[in-house]
Amino acid sequence: MRHLSKFHLGLLGALLACSTPKHQTPTATRSIAEADQTASNSETLDIKVTKLTRGIFHSYLLGQVYLQEFDAQLERNPENALSSRTYSNLLAVRSMVDQLETDTSALYVNLVMVTAHPKYTEEQKANAQKALDSIGAFMGGITTNGEELPPNLKPLILSNLVEKQTALYEELKISQDDKSLIGSNSSFRNALHRNMVLLRATRRFFNNDMAAYQVEPATVRAAVEVEAQKTDFIKFQEQINEQSKEIHSSMASLRGRSTSSDVIYSSAGASGNISGRGFPENTWSITYDDGPGGKTTPTVIDNLKNHNMKATFFMLAQQVERLPSTAQSIKDAGMDIASHSYTHAQLTKVGPQKLESEIGGAKKVIEDKLGVKVKLFRLPYGAGVSAANVRQKIAEHDMIHVFWNVDTLDWQDKNPQSILRRTLKQMGESSKNSGVILFHDIHPQSVVASNLLMDHLATLSKTKVCTVQGVVDQLNSSLPTCK
Repeated sequence: MRHLSKFHLGLLGALLACSTPKHQTPTATRSIAEADQTASNSETLDIKVTKLTRGIFHSYLLGQVYLQEFDAQLERNPENALSSRTYSNLLAVRSMVDQLETDTSALYVNLVMVTAHPKYTEEQKANAQKALDSIGAFMGGITTNGEELPPNLKPLILSNLVEKQTALYEELKISQDDKSLIGSNSSFRNALHRNMVLLRATRRFFNNDMAAYQVEPATVRAAVEVEAQKTDFIKFQEQINEQSKEIHSSMASLRGRSTSSDVIYSSAGASGNISGRGFPENTWSITYDDGPGGKTTPTVIDNLKNHNMKATFFMLAQQVERLPSTAQSIKDAGMDIASHSYTHAQLTKVGPQKLESEIGGAKKVIEDKLGVKVKLFRLPYGAGVSAANVRQKIAEHDMIHVFWNVDTLDWQDKNPQSILRRTLKQMGESSKNSGVILFHDIHPQSVVASNLLMDHLATLSKTKVCTVQGVVDQLNSSLPTCK
């Protein structure tokens, strides 16, 4: 087998960094192995791409159905909405689509590798390019069987994937512009440029203002009726149902703090988990998950500064490694730094070694990079809050788990105004006007919606906005207010 040159190794590291789940530099052996697995025949790649793209389509389609059901439940019985099976369905969809989008981005990187590296045959390169073109067509709204996605649903189905592919575009551009990596090898440069053009083209559709974007219920119903006749949709729905059962069961015994008299400390029991229900009267904590995001988080920070508010950021350690300056800016702004695991894995489905990496390893990365002590942890999808081994691992690393009592569902909804309405509806059900609000600082609609919420909170003279740690310190020290 041909050995990789020095600049090939550097380029592989840059490309594969965005798809490598472990916090380590990709080795040449593993890089080649990943690309070799991708260098399959055309039929195998077609099946893989179809499964991924159809899964993303079905995730957001079902997610929209469940979102409409959830909003209807908020009108009928708002106090039980977060404990409903519909809400568990939404969390199951989120878990599924996260993995599908991550796998699509990883496949894309490996396909680029195959088209660019001289070790692969012309047939392998052609197969890889065909698969890349299929992914590009999907991001333009065309499925692998040539059908067009329902026009009104395109932003809903594709925008999160486009956001992730935009980050990939930036990675490719850095590699292309680095003369020390590319040198005079025109085949690498041409392969990168060709796929950067493809990625750039898919972004045009989403450059328009989406502030008023609405999903038509009739369009969703029509799409579901068509897909409901297809075997892969039926199987996918069965997968979601199974996942939802597991999540619903794991959350069934969830009990947040119901009083403010108990001491909160790292524990696998009730004292080591807070949900906002035991917060002091007229006190809200705004929290952001999954970041930092390169283009979105800085605006969130500016919005918080403009409102003289502080928030809690539950960061992914892998994002802190990828965007250290953005993560540092969150700390410099005086925000609360917390952990949301390393890769956003569903921790009820991992073994002991992975569990330690996602909890203990993530904490160490964030603390080492930012020079802070991480005291708070939030489980991805909330999965594992009742799992003894997961909760024990969180407590073992001296962290308190933080749930929420208001979920904006901003990952499934692209309209800031409807996100705000959903948020205020849930906040209105708090008997003490207090709790923990869940946003994600990686979506453009979340930036706008959370700013609208800040505008609203700023008008309420008796309402305080505090970090989660500020409230914990207040309750533990019996202070009259949070810091």
